Amino acid sequence: MVSKLKVTAGKFSDKGSKQTNQDCCGIEIPSDNSCETKGIVIAVADGISSSEHSKEASGACVTGFIADYFSTPETWSVKKSVQQVLAALNSWLYNQGSNEQNRHKGHITTLSALIFKSITCHVIHIGDSRIYQLREGYLKQLTVDHKTWVSKEKNYLSRAMGADTHLKIDYSKHTIESGDLYILTTDGVHEYVDEEELLKIIQENKNNLDKTAEIIVRKAQTNGSPDNVT
Repeated sequence: MVSKLKVTAGKFSDKGSKQTNQDCCGIEIPSDNSCETKGIVIAVADGISSSEHSKEASGACVTGFIADYFSTPETWSVKKSVQQVLAALNSWLYNQGSNEQNRHKGHITTLSALIFKSITCHVIHIGDSRIYQLREGYLKQLTVDHKTWVSKEKNYLSRAMGADTHLKIDYSKHTIESGDLYILTTDGVHEYVDEEELLKIIQENKNNLDKTAEIIVRKAQTNGSPDNVT
């Protein structure tokens, strides 16, 4: 007998001290057979603050990625589907920006996503949002921040959706184990909540994941985060 994949998810996002929330997150757990054929998708994006269209970019990236992924043929592998969808999305975002006279008005955003299919977790990552895995009390970061530091205080994104015509995606896959927990955060959270605090909050509140997500966000704000927090 093959057991069916069961996932419980929670999310919380807040604009913090900024005027608008340039973060976006989305979760799609299909109720039909596409849960087996395509899987379950979770994504988070953070539009860069220097872009005037960052909110639109992150929103289009998350909603477009989820919708377009489920529209790809069932015969395609997860990796092929992701590559095709993100290449098209990146091209659209870049072209939206190139139509502007000022590139700072462009559509540039990070994207970090998980696809759970069968017993495999597929990790997709561009930018400096993060994905962590919590297994048997051990927290592991599954992504690498795509940042270039020019000084101790200043850095810039070395990779992002919509920033260039050529898109380089970090892709990896991992075997799922029962009880695994995965955490996706934007930099407004993980730059202000260290791994020890993150682990403690999750362990104390993991029976209600929406509450867990909100407590993590509020902790980042208490710790001085000036950014959007998701």
